[in-house]
Amino acid sequence: MQFLNRIRQFFEDVLFPPLCLLCRAHLKAEEQPEWLCRNCAIPFDFPVGFFCPFCKRRSPVIPSCHPETRFAGIAPWSYERKIVRELIHLLKYESVKTAALPLGKELGSYLLKSMELGGISPTNFVIIPIPLHTRKLRKRGFNQSLLLACALELREVPLLEKTLIRTRPTLSQTTLENPEERTKNVYGSFTLRDPESVRGKNILLVDDVFTSGATMREAARILKKAGARRIIGLAAARA
Repeated sequence: MQFLNRIRQFFEDVLFPPLCLLCRAHLKAEEQPEWLCRNCAIPFDFPVGFFCPFCKRRSPVIPSCHPETRFAGIAPWSYERKIVRELIHLLKYESVKTAALPLGKELGSYLLKSMELGGISPTNFVIIPIPLHTRKLRKRGFNQSLLLACALELREVPLLEKTLIRTRPTLSQTTLENPEERTKNVYGSFTLRDPESVRGKNILLVDDVFTSGATMREAARILKKAGARRIIGLAAARA
């Protein structure tokens, strides 16, 4: 059976060679799990650690400067980095789901290094992706935040896929420039299917891009209201 699998894999590689998601170069065997060639690999833009969602202050430990934000942020890259921006665009707008794999894997690595530096154990954490409203989910066909959450490679951390629910459609935050408008746009747009599932838990809240932070703040407010303890907001990029 192993011999037949190797033969099949050989012919698949010959007929359909894996290509880099960005430059379309043929991937070497060691590059294939990343879906990016060596030239398109993404170095981190920020030193490992956390940032305050309000003032953007960076710290090796969870910042305490603005506790009213209810969560600490983590993002390995700036949205200005072309490679990262193109991967996110492929994922969200061109339905290239494999683009979540290099983003999620590196985000998970960055998270673990940041938690280790800050003296935080992944124990008692659960992963919750920012949900889409059912209308947008039907249109897109998938939730990009869920794909990123699955790609984190945190196998010992439970993923609560359907705990946080989007109760009403909202405008795309990218269409709103005013922070107050963004806050108003998402206020009251989330609820919890099972509040007891997050009570006393530490949460890894996953989204693709952190811009004003309004979406994560609103989700964190609902989670805190239900009794969640520490919340870390993960985003692939920070705008």
